[in-house]
Amino acid sequence: LTPRILGERGVMLGAEYRYLTRFGGGEVGLQVLPGDSEFDDETRSLFTYRHLTLTDDTRGRVEVDYNDVSDPQYFEDFGRSLSTSSTRFLRQSALASYRGNWWTLYSRIESYEDVDTTLSANQLPYKRLPQLRLQVRRPLGSTRFDYGFSSDATYFDRDEGITGGRIDVRPFIRYNWRTAAAFVIPKLTVAHTRYLLDETPATADDTPDRTIPTLSVDSGIFLDRDFDFRGSRYLQTLEPRAFYLLTPRSGQDDLPVFDSGLYDFTFQNLYRENRFTGLDRVADANQLSLALTSRLLERETGAEFFRASFGQIYYFRDRNVALPGDLPDTRDTSEFIAEVAATTRFGLSARTTLQWDPDDEQTEKAAIALRYQPTETAVINASYRFRRAITDIEQTDVSWRWPVTDRWSVVGRWNYSLQNERTLEAVGGIEYSSCCWGMRLVGRRFLRNTEGKFDAGVFLQLSLRGLGNLGQKADTFLQRSIPGYVSDF
Repeated sequence: LTPRILGERGVMLGAEYRYLTRFGGGEVGLQVLPGDSEFDDETRSLFTYRHLTLTDDTRGRVEVDYNDVSDPQYFEDFGRSLSTSSTRFLRQSALASYRGNWWTLYSRIESYEDVDTTLSANQLPYKRLPQLRLQVRRPLGSTRFDYGFSSDATYFDRDEGITGGRIDVRPFIRYNWRTAAAFVIPKLTVAHTRYLLDETPATADDTPDRTIPTLSVDSGIFLDRDFDFRGSRYLQTLEPRAFYLLTPRSGQDDLPVFDSGLYDFTFQNLYRENRFTGLDRVADANQLSLALTSRLLERETGAEFFRASFGQIYYFRDRNVALPGDLPDTRDTSEFIAEVAATTRFGLSARTTLQWDPDDEQTEKAAIALRYQPTETAVINASYRFRRAITDIEQTDVSWRWPVTDRWSVVGRWNYSLQNERTLEAVGGIEYSSCCWGMRLVGRRFLRNTEGKFDAGVFLQLSLRGLGNLGQKADTFLQRSIPGYVSDF
């Protein structure tokens, strides 16, 4: 049991039960606040259940993730961070899967509990009742070809809006030509989708379908050179890569949108066959992605000390396939994206990413992260991130876990918004560990919601080695707050 004192509201009691079986395990959690004096004396509660079972050969798995809350205002009042306080949906799902030598079968039932009262019924995510997926991939004899398909059958349900089933089948064939110095991989995919809709206007088709082919060619070259520096041998690589994608235009405005959206643009998006998530939209494309990566590795161990990657997409025609309400994309190039990472033998590492819009001549995203971790239990982090949006995001984040003696350590975090000129979260605390027991005492003040309200709390955790923990799970919270944090008890 974990008590949480909430000022005039009273005392919230939390309980957690963990279990292990031969094939898996899980945890059950419950938080209850009896008679909340600031909520008409109603009882407030949150129930969570997570379970995982694996088969003997680890090829099969069953997962359950169930969450239930007493009222939509719960996370607004008791969330421990801005992201938690802004929770919009609670996931309730169960899935089972099994992986064979050349196939994978997956099934899922998924629903959501709405905890955002500002959303209308037609803005809620669809329930999957159920979803069945089969993926097959096999080599074609002893040739360089492989072939297979992915198939998905899902029934989507919601209180408002279009509901119904969707069947999607995507066979493919691919040729893998690889040597130590280069590769060329052409691939042909055909996407066929049919909908079985429940209720549609009299003039609309309740079984619309589409069939769209996609051709892609992925290619690259590996160049390298050896050199010596201060008595050590290193390998420097130069790895240009080109990815061509061709998908014909196909009108899809009459098809519903159950689970599709746009991917956030990242370096991996240079090599995606579809810019849309989900299966409701197949993006039209005639484009070429060009990228260059260079790495520095220690010859003897293969350890990577430096990596730099740069890339951009060049479009040969406009992209007309879009989500409802979006306009066609007429740009000639994508944003320019760069990623650089470096590490040293004495625990210092750095990573930076940059996205530059050549049309508007401005930075869309930027991030810099530094970490100093000379030992497993000592770490200092400093980072900066910027993202241009309707409301720009510009933040700094500093965190640490540092031993000051053999038994005492200090922990902390300071997350600051440069855009709004205010602290988003401040954390400070101490840890003590000995041969038999350990203790954490952590204080925290954080922004609770977008209206600017702050909350504060104190975590106290006692750990008896080999027996268990008493008090709130401060170690789990610190692992989320401090990258690289490792507890020594």
